[in-house]
Amino acid sequence: MVTQLVAASLAALVTKSVLPGDDVLFAIGLGPGVTPVQGMFLEAIFTFMLLITILMLAVEVFHMLSFPSYNYLPSVSREQNLRFLPP
Repeated sequence: MVTQLVAASLAALVTKSVLPGDDVLFAIGLGPGVTPVQGMFLEAIFTFMLLITILMLAVEVFHMLSFPSYNYLPSVSREQNLRFLPP
């Protein structure tokens, strides 16, 4: 966790040094008319969608490696299906 904070701080410093001037080019905040409760609700929904997507991808890869007889792409062999996965 400390490494992530240090890396984020270094990335912010690099970005600030690369961009010209002292103007703020973007702002992180809620749009006009959006309450903090609505913002937290949207953040929870989007985080849930991201986590479900990652978990479903992990399950699919696990299934592909666990059941080699199942051919995901019938027109190619199992070896061709698995060549894109890390060893």
